[in-house]
Amino acid sequence: MIIVTGGAGFIGSNIVKALNDKGITIFWWWTT
Repeated sequence: MIIVTGGAGFIGSNIVKALNDKGITIFWWWTT
């Protein structure tokens, strides 16, 4: 499990999408 923290928005979304495309489960915690 990979936990991605932060509210990078556009960049963060691209990272999440890239990892999801590889079949990695993402738990995205918004830190706004």
